[in-house]
Amino acid sequence: MWNAIHLSSGTTVWTGPIRTSIEDATADADTYLENNKVEENEVFVVPASDIGNPSFDFLASFAPISRDLVAENLGIELVELTDSTRFVGTWSQLTHRAKHEPTLVTFNEDGTIDRPSHTDDGPPVKWTYKNEVLIETFWVPPMPEYGITEESWDSLDCRCALTTDGRIVLWNSDGSVIKILTRQT
Repeated sequence: MWNAIHLSSGTTVWTGPIRTSIEDATADADTYLENNKVEENEVFVVPASDIGNPSFDFLASFAPISRDLVAENLGIELVELTDSTRFVGTWSQLTHRAKHEPTLVTFNEDGTIDRPSHTDDGPPVKWTYKNEVLIETFWVPPMPEYGITEESWDSLDCRCALTTDGRIVLWNSDGSVIKILTRQT
């Protein structure tokens, strides 16, 4: 089943279920578009020729649409965040629509992050910012109970923008998880 998300800008974004193969997902999209005679200029469509092409960055192509979705969801205007030094300092981090209190997070000038939830078992979380994407890299200890016998590093990335009042908004690639940073110091 495909779902339509209608933006106030007039753009329609189609989302669908996860499929086991690119061929299944492409066939579903092609069948839907053919059966419903959808105008191409009304729909965000990734051409089948671009899927699997190593030079095609799907997440980057979706970024403007996810940004519009986030802005519309929050009811605010978002502007481009170009300067990574804006992150440096302590922020109150609130997850949009979450049922828990905000937490404090500090982005240090040396590229590390301090959080109350971070344990001292291993190196600190690191952060970098480039092209409107914040990347947090964190150490993962061995977990022999899951067959992971060596330590490793993992990362999370999210899109970023500023609000007109100086808060930073972070979201995952599809905008389903939104975090709002409000400066404390």
